[in-house]
Parts: sequence; structure tokens; C-alpha cells
Amino acid sequence: MFAGQVKCLQHELEAERALRRQEQEDTAQQLLRAEQQHHESLRLQGTAQQVEIKKLLDDLASERKRHRAEMQETLEQWEKEKAEREQEHKKVLFEMGQKVATLLAQQEELRRFESAQQEVMIVRGELL
Repeated sequence: MFAGQVKCLQHELEAERALRRQEQEDTAQQLLRAEQQHHESLRLQGTAQQVEIKKLLDDLASERKRHRAEMQETLEQWEKEKAEREQEHKKVLFEMGQKVATLLAQQEELRRFESAQQEVMIVRGELL
């Protein structure tokens, strides 16, 4: 009977070992699945980060383009205003030049009139 008990205990021990091996395999499978899920999660996070980086770079490029366009528009507006002011200054200078010419002509005419008037007075003085 002792040999029967030993055999029974050996079967129980084998069954226990088989159960432990199965548990170890199950645990190893669970760890493998967890590792794969972790790798997949990291891959998805990396992909999401790459998408976010691309979006940020695209936004930055768009912002630069918009800023350059605004700067170009501002520059063109300043150049237009400068050209308009230069034209206005040329016009004012031309008008001032005409006024100076008119005043010089009037001074010359006044000088001739005074000179002619003096000659008339001299001639009158001689006649009297």
C-alpha cells in the first residue's frame, strides 16, 4: 500500500508540476501580450507625436508665410505712401518755384517801373 501512496503522490506531484508549468506559460503569455501592447502603445504614441510635430511645423510654416505676406504688404504700402509724399513735395516745390519766379518777375517789373518813374521825374525836372 505504501507503494500505491507513493505512486499517488507522484501523480499528484506531476499534476502539480504540470499545473505550475501551465501557470508559468500562461504568465509568460500574459507578459508577452502586455509587452506587445506596450510596444503598440509606444508606437501609437510615437505616431501621434509625429503627427503633432508635422502639424506644428505646418502651422509654423503657415505663420511664417502669413507674416512675410503682411510684411510685404506693409512694405508696399510704405513705398506707395513714400512715392505719394515725394510727388506731393515735388508739386509743392514746383508751386513754390513758380511763386518765386512770379515774385521775381513782379520785383523786376516794379524795379523797371520805379526806374521809369525816376526817368520821368528827371525829364520833368529838366522841363521845369
